[in-house]
Amino acid sequence: MRLKKKKEKTKIDLAMEEGWRNRRILVQSFFFLLFLILLFQTTSDAPLKLVNLFIRFDPLAALIISISSRSFLFKFWFWSLITVALTLLLGRVFCGWVCPLGSLLDFFNYLSNQKIRFKSALKYNFGTPFLVLLLTFAFFSNSTFLFLDPLVLMERTFGSTFYSALSVFSQWFSNLLVLISPLHNLIDRAQIFLINQGLITDPPRFSQASSLIFLIFLGVVAMNFIAPRYWCRNICPLGALLALLSKTPLLRKSLNLKLCNDCGKCLKNCRFSSVNNKRVNADADCVLCLNCYARCPQKAVNYNIALPQNLRQTNYDPSRREFLTSLALGVGIALISPTDYLFLKKNPFTIRPPGSRIKITSSGVEESEFLTKCSRCGLCLKVCPTNGLQPALLETGLANFLTPVLKPRIGYCDYSCNACGKVCPTGAIEKLSLKEKQKRVIGLAYIDEKRCIPYTEYKNCTVCEEVCPVSKKAIILKKVKTITPFGEKVSLLRPKVLRKHCTGCGICENKCPVPYVAAIRIYSPALSP
Repeated sequence: MRLKKKKEKTKIDLAMEEGWRNRRILVQSFFFLLFLILLFQTTSDAPLKLVNLFIRFDPLAALIISISSRSFLFKFWFWSLITVALTLLLGRVFCGWVCPLGSLLDFFNYLSNQKIRFKSALKYNFGTPFLVLLLTFAFFSNSTFLFLDPLVLMERTFGSTFYSALSVFSQWFSNLLVLISPLHNLIDRAQIFLINQGLITDPPRFSQASSLIFLIFLGVVAMNFIAPRYWCRNICPLGALLALLSKTPLLRKSLNLKLCNDCGKCLKNCRFSSVNNKRVNADADCVLCLNCYARCPQKAVNYNIALPQNLRQTNYDPSRREFLTSLALGVGIALISPTDYLFLKKNPFTIRPPGSRIKITSSGVEESEFLTKCSRCGLCLKVCPTNGLQPALLETGLANFLTPVLKPRIGYCDYSCNACGKVCPTGAIEKLSLKEKQKRVIGLAYIDEKRCIPYTEYKNCTVCEEVCPVSKKAIILKKVKTITPFGEKVSLLRPKVLRKHCTGCGICENKCPVPYVAAIRIYSPALSP
């Protein structure tokens, strides 16, 4: 009778422990869905409050940008300190329960049932060196490599690559179904609903760096074949920062050696090897996945509240050599970056979003508060209604990599839109009222008379003047009489730019009918010819 009651009690306990693991999966799913919902709501037509919530929870981005810009971003740190407080109390709970990239890697691991394949690779932890490298760059006002932050990487991957792919697939699928006439009304209603909900765009959007971002994301996922969540425990800079903060959390994992029978189930199911055969309870590595707690048949693994005492040796103790090597590498690269052509280039077509605080040095190189504050999250690109904001590649140097630039030939800066400043989480793009935004000069238009139709073909073309949105037209038409190469006398209307009225919105370049390179182009005000 007692044996039967004991078995029943054991079953109840195991069910409760498994229930905690299921709750963790439920919470992960909730935060991942919330991430997707906020991302799809990041459009110029939708309310933009808290759509950048996940970036605001990122203490690494807050730290790097604060050091780089030499300023304390209170609105940013307010949310980031919540993550810091949870880490100090509970350990790396953010990695195990909240991070959308971690949840996605768990999902891929569940589908493929991956196990540790290369145990030797787990010995090499690049997270701390990478974190030191980022911090060293930040001290030299360079936040270039912040795009490898997991939350930034997720925002960019889903906001550009997957979002564009979903729109293209939707268009292709609707074109396929439109051949069936009874489905016409249903297809139209479905497309309107998806567009209104921000799930797709028509026409599909694209990003000039989407392939590169997707390859980086694919590489992170592929690391699961080395070991489950290999990126999270061996490379992720945010994970490295949280690991340093969670050496002595309030909630600690304990292993009862009297109950443990060395069955190895905790080792087999632990993603981060935070329980090993030496009985080391590595709080810095534990992400509270609760797999060891749920799978232990002897209930030898427990989580208890305990006050911090002496720092215990953990699996996450970066060596002095790792630290000094990373610091030297960071200092060396950062010192040459302001002068090296690879890092900073003079480019007259670098047009920044309105509200970006930029300054051009005497050598013609961009130097700005905007560069030090930009997290490369890509939210401004996602919210741009014309798709004109694109990520910079290497046309302005590595220091500007993935920062937003306006490409007028792709899309112009909408005169009635100020969404990019509203959605920017770091203040790199100033939050301007619509009236203020319409007055900001981001570029100047110049006419190439060697390509302009009224100059080269002796025909009237008034497109640029017609589309100019400013109240006092920045482009006017001057009536001239001239003689064609064939000796004919013609009267023409030729465009002329009034630069004192031009804001550089780029709609004239976008709508110019001249193929390939437009006959009217937008230049940076400080680098204009």
